[in-house]
Amino acid sequence: SNARADAPPEFCDAWDQRIEFVKQNGMAALAAPTVERWCSGGFHASGSAKLDEMRAMVSATSATGFIGCARALQGLDYHRRIGEISARALFIAGSDDNATPADNMRLMHADLSGSEFVELAPAGHLSNMEQPEVYTETLRSFLG
Repeated sequence: SNARADAPPEFCDAWDQRIEFVKQNGMAALAAPTVERWCSGGFHASGSAKLDEMRAMVSATSATGFIGCARALQGLDYHRRIGEISARALFIAGSDDNATPADNMRLMHADLSGSEFVELAPAGHLSNMEQPEVYTETLRSFLG
């Protein structure tokens, strides 16, 4: 859901920049730009209390934990093996996901025979937060 399976140079560079930003400014300073990147414009305009909850979550994340996760994401390299998956698979993407655009999920779906792909709109990176009812119904339907 709202993910990618590789780490091209521009993706890794963006994480390097965020890591340096956190080292210099702390996690609280990263909260607003992170939530901005995660959510669609419409969701931001809604003024949902979820936005404050997300900013608080990012602010409360330890810098060490953030940096460790960022380094792990920079090592993503499983796209070439997606076709080996034998289980049923569902790819859920947000139409307005600036963090991991829907095209990334679409590529994984294309490489995994028999998989399903659903694009939620409007929705950003945390499509389950922006479209909770549709997201949950999509997942429930898939799981049967």
